[in-house]
Amino acid sequence: MDRHLDAAKHFAVLIGIDFYKESPLKGCVRDVQEIEKYLKREQPTVQVYTLTASLPGGTESPLPIEDPALWPTYENFIAKFNHVSSIARPGDFVHVHYSGHGTRTEPSGDLALDLLGDMQGTGVRYLHGLEFASLLQDLVAKKLEVSVVLDCCFSGGVSRNESSVRYLDYNPETDAAHPAAMLEGLESRDRVCRPQYRDTSMQPNWLVDPAGYTILTACGPHERAREIQLPGGKRHGALSYFLLRTFTGFGGIGNRQRHIYHHLCIRFREAWPQQNPMFYGNKDKCFLTSSNSEVQAVPIQAVKKQGKLQLQAGRAQGVCDRDKFAIYPHGSIDHTLASSRGLLTATVTHTKAFQSTLELQDSTAMGTQTWWTAVALTRKRLNEYPVRVAKTIPWRDEWFAALRKRSLYAVDDDESRFAFIVTAEDGQYKILDKSGHEITNISAMAQAETTPDNVCDVIQHLAKFNMAQGLTDDAPNNLLNDSFSIKLVGASGDTHSPGSIVQATHGQVVTLIAENLGDRELYVYIYSMGSNWQIENILRGSHHVLPSRNGNKTYQGTARKAWKRDPYAAGQGRIIIAVLDRKVVIGKRAQFE
Repeated sequence: MDRHLDAAKHFAVLIGIDFYKESPLKGCVRDVQEIEKYLKREQPTVQVYTLTASLPGGTESPLPIEDPALWPTYENFIAKFNHVSSIARPGDFVHVHYSGHGTRTEPSGDLALDLLGDMQGTGVRYLHGLEFASLLQDLVAKKLEVSVVLDCCFSGGVSRNESSVRYLDYNPETDAAHPAAMLEGLESRDRVCRPQYRDTSMQPNWLVDPAGYTILTACGPHERAREIQLPGGKRHGALSYFLLRTFTGFGGIGNRQRHIYHHLCIRFREAWPQQNPMFYGNKDKCFLTSSNSEVQAVPIQAVKKQGKLQLQAGRAQGVCDRDKFAIYPHGSIDHTLASSRGLLTATVTHTKAFQSTLELQDSTAMGTQTWWTAVALTRKRLNEYPVRVAKTIPWRDEWFAALRKRSLYAVDDDESRFAFIVTAEDGQYKILDKSGHEITNISAMAQAETTPDNVCDVIQHLAKFNMAQGLTDDAPNNLLNDSFSIKLVGASGDTHSPGSIVQATHGQVVTLIAENLGDRELYVYIYSMGSNWQIENILRGSHHVLPSRNGNKTYQGTARKAWKRDPYAAGQGRIIIAVLDRKVVIGKRAQFE
């Protein structure tokens, strides 16, 4: 039996490499030193294993200044990793942070971390992505909670005078010096598991579809991860720098990773827009610990700019004018949300596709605080799905109050339009659609065991599901519409354009092909809306970057994503694909049923 989370132990393996014979770096060691100090301060019992290689500076030695036993060599890294694996127990937390160069290997296109190797040769030994994934899977198999941060670059074509970029070109001599029998077996297994459709613009499976662990990377596959230089001259990796400040300004490491990632992206947009960090895996997991809050409300970031508060959500997230939000200074939300009362209340006055303007009742109370967290109090968009409660159901006032609490509009007139109706038959609550047909594939709701709140929670989810299906493109003249193409390829090779019905039996593979026809990067989001009323992100990461056709020569503007039809899925589902440009202006949404 797994131990209770209170008894869980915490481990961290931190790798920072400034010392490279070719293209040395200046901020990697500093990255992990600051991460180590933060972890020990926030989680005093954490067991940290740090391997670093600093530049020799003014010493006569041409080697790193640390004890060789603490160098981030391939052997030392594997030894530390295996040690953690041997002493950790189910329920423990393991975090891996890597700051250094990355490489895209040839001919496979897999990613590799550039650890220290033989100093008589290239000085580098690759930890291939498949090797790394195998190590991570060993931890997952032991039921450990694993998180990974990779502050490095995997995009080729870097000029030699760009000393701040964390990328080294592939060197076949490095691979030749360290043949890996284990890697051959892993590559064979990966080829068997990999769908037949694959393009060089897609990242390896171990990265984009992590099984049981989460990965945060410094940038998209076409971008370059750089070091930033602070006014005092010190360098840091951009990801490490902003991640650490997100931790300290957003209530600590116990928050859910989706909230940490969202706030991190805002910081990058504001201060370092040339990089867009990517997240892969389950965003509902918490960072290096169990949740420090039982609150179920979903926080959204808001930024004070030029005297106005900009909410980082808009029509695409179901926000509309006159919605009300409670707002909190960052770091205080966990202590105040439970009361359902914010320090301030704001109203949405102007809604865009992905941002909204908030107007405060008392703007002077904001002071000089820039970063805020907002929690929705009302969602007017849900009023578009009115609910009728059958007159035979008792305690109607209690039902109406439960609906209002969830921003759902209750109608009491038999002639009024409705989206859902609640009835009670044979001791069971039932929900009917606007045509009077019973909604299926939802859990049974016995009257004796189900409260109005329970039923209204289900109705709210159904309303949000319908709202997501009904999102429309608010930019009819959008220039993006001619800059890409999307199609689905069925198991027999048949192709389908948006709006088509694709026949796929259980277990058959369906492949999405997205092509960028323009000269700027596009961002692709893919969601499956199933017959069981679930909304699933098909891309295990947040989105897929579709580079321009004329951009990096490694990527040709085309991406393929293959997946199998769930053998347990019934009925018809819908695939929604949103394509956005760099400025998060929606271009087109494609639907396949």
